[in-house]
Amino acid sequence: MGPVDAIHQMEPLSEEDSETLFHEGAKRPAANELLKMCGGMPLAIIVAAGRKPAGLAESEIGERCILSTSDQYSTSDGMRMILQMSYDELPAPLKSCLLYLCLFPEYYTIKKERLIRLWIAEGFILGRCEESLWRTGDSYFNELIGRGLIHPVFGYEDDRAVACTVHGVILEFIKSLSRKYKFATTGADLRSGVCPWFPIRHFSVDYCSMQDEANTLDLRTLHLSSMRTLQVFGPVRWKTPDSKFMKRKAVPGDTGGIPLLLIPLLSTFKFLRVLDLEDNDNLTSHHLKGIGGLVLLRYLGLRGSAIHELPDEIGKLEHLETLDVRHTNLRNLPASIVGLERLVCLLIEDAVEMLSDMLIMQGLQEVSTIGVDNIKSLHEVVELLARSERLSILGMSFDRLSPSLDSARAFTDLLRVVGHSKLRSLSLHCLHGDWIGLPDSRLYQLRRFEVSIPGPVLESTVSVIPCCITHLNIEVTQLGEEGLSVMASMPQLVLLKLASSGPAAGTMVMDTSLRKQRRRAIIRSGAFLCLKVFWFTCKAGGNEVQFDPGAMPQLHGLRLHFNTLETLYLYGDFEFGIEHLSSLNRIHATLACEDTNAPEVVYAEAAIKQQVCLISSANTPTVEFSREKPRMFEEKKKTAAMITQKNSFSRWLREKIRGGT
Repeated sequence: MGPVDAIHQMEPLSEEDSETLFHEGAKRPAANELLKMCGGMPLAIIVAAGRKPAGLAESEIGERCILSTSDQYSTSDGMRMILQMSYDELPAPLKSCLLYLCLFPEYYTIKKERLIRLWIAEGFILGRCEESLWRTGDSYFNELIGRGLIHPVFGYEDDRAVACTVHGVILEFIKSLSRKYKFATTGADLRSGVCPWFPIRHFSVDYCSMQDEANTLDLRTLHLSSMRTLQVFGPVRWKTPDSKFMKRKAVPGDTGGIPLLLIPLLSTFKFLRVLDLEDNDNLTSHHLKGIGGLVLLRYLGLRGSAIHELPDEIGKLEHLETLDVRHTNLRNLPASIVGLERLVCLLIEDAVEMLSDMLIMQGLQEVSTIGVDNIKSLHEVVELLARSERLSILGMSFDRLSPSLDSARAFTDLLRVVGHSKLRSLSLHCLHGDWIGLPDSRLYQLRRFEVSIPGPVLESTVSVIPCCITHLNIEVTQLGEEGLSVMASMPQLVLLKLASSGPAAGTMVMDTSLRKQRRRAIIRSGAFLCLKVFWFTCKAGGNEVQFDPGAMPQLHGLRLHFNTLETLYLYGDFEFGIEHLSSLNRIHATLACEDTNAPEVVYAEAAIKQQVCLISSANTPTVEFSREKPRMFEEKKKTAAMITQKNSFSRWLREKIRGGT
């Protein structure tokens, strides 16, 4: 059977199924006419159901629908008319946001955070402050989802959609509109042999889809001088022009056939506002030469590149608002960066050393993630927060800071300043368990409060975790119902990553007659009322949790990681009560076993699938499995002496702090 013969030709939905799908999204007088226009195509029905007609009369819709049912219109024509009607109803800013999606390659997963920042940099979203801009961008993103024009992508790192994809049919429609309105140009457009006669405003190149011999684009007829947006996808083979090229007479817009963007001629793009080079791992620091000439640049995305330093001339980018250098080799920021008065978002990682002069950068509204490695840097963060009137999002990591009485007192000062600040989001990574019990009464104004405690910590530590936490990542020495009960009562907790080092009993029970001595920690009915995402990793001793009916009523995403053989020996089954999670829509289970094809692995997967099938929900949850050999986890448990010493130190430290405040 050939490849063409293997293609499955899908039949259109029946009239009954079409009505069911349509009425899940909307009910309006012209429903029958709209359904006729859709021709049984699920995508068309979803988009039609998501429409929100404002200025278009229902009578006009009915007339269009009648025309669409005549013999002169095909099913594809009906799809296009539905999309056109949906586009026509969008407000002007949202139209630009939708057209912007044509710059991304087909099948590309577009991160929500990145997309909204790009919309803001392009000027599609208007507002007075970063917070209002972000809220508007978030509402635009959600509206496009609601209209069926983009498909949300949910992960296990957040309780909301983290990215989106665009269906191929919708993307082709967007591209056709882009060509019509001369909105954007891509490398694929140029390779088609059609050279635009109009100045290019937004431009992107996808090197993932280009053959090696196609990497050379003839730019002699292009008008790139007024380009405002430049996005590059895929592994670019960056090159430096040879001496022959450097001696030739310069012609505007001509690179002499040298591969596009493979030469450091950034300074020629004087009107560039957005330079997005994310995930270009071949990009190194010397390729940024001349970037200081881009005086109108608002957005510089270097995330995932191989740069190790930023040039000093970056301080000349007086209009720069967003700088993203996460997941790079960067360790220091140039001193000139403090002169960027319009810089709003500084996105770094904890490995980047904080500049003392950052205290004068009063325009910053988001900084993540600052690495705190000594008391001095912690005091500098406190001072930055105390001085700033605009900082609203802050991320910090304490991975390299040793716990001490002085550091704990400095952390108390931080919480005090946070309580009087305008922060709405605070992320504290690698937080020491000894600090957890510090006062948190002033932290309830935070909309997002994320805490990561690497541990393992004693279960008693859980009882002093601030109740206002929204995102918690913690590892405990042993999971018990007491600790679960404390976390279950946290009123704002929406995401929980919980790891257990294993049972206190020690070694795995091999005698099946002793299984009744072990019982799972039960998550009771009404527990975790607001939780949307739950990770549970059992590093030793098998999966320890079980869900009662009514537990985690809003849970959407579940991720489990456990050893199949230990689970089977200790508990005798894989009955976790997943069928009681009524709102679940996705689950990922990672099964660890010496032999990934062992019968117990197959048994575990079948048991989980069966429980998912029993969920009484309109939508069937997606199920994913991963198989791996057991990792070299940390020690299963601390010795009694170490635990006693740690517990005593924690109590002593908290008493000292409380006594001194």
